[in-house]
Amino acid sequence: MAKFNLSIDFEYNRRNVVNNTFGTLNSKFSNNDCNKAIKRTSSSAMVLCEENDEIEGFVSSVASGTLDGLSYGVCVHHASLVRMFVTGQDLSFGDYVVCGAQTPPSTTNENLNHPLNTYGTTLVKKGAPVNFKWRVIAVDACNPNLYLIEAV
Repeated sequence: MAKFNLSIDFEYNRRNVVNNTFGTLNSKFSNNDCNKAIKRTSSSAMVLCEENDEIEGFVSSVASGTLDGLSYGVCVHHASLVRMFVTGQDLSFGDYVVCGAQTPPSTTNENLNHPLNTYGTTLVKKGAPVNFKWRVIAVDACNPNLYLIEAV
């Protein structure tokens, strides 16, 4: 019999998706970047977060073409009640998180598989974000390194 967790509603994620450009002219994104944490640059393109960066959103999908030389696709932006599965260590319910180390653009994310798709999960760690706050709202009992975070 299938198991359901009725407290997880990803409808908010679907409401907060935006088409955006990704990377730089020399650093293209691919679908290998799905679920990775991103931040906005001064040119309005989204790039991968570096370790300890605040998370502005997550890559949802990447188109095969380019727009003005940049990769483009869809991302889920930080907004109230947006939720995302992530990987971490020694996190507890209520902890605030920032980005951990990520693989380079177009490189497969080697962390735990996302429960809802075949792409890896972003590594996060306990931190003190100021502008883009994400909080742990669930810990997977079967896999204690898999967490559900929510934008607050």
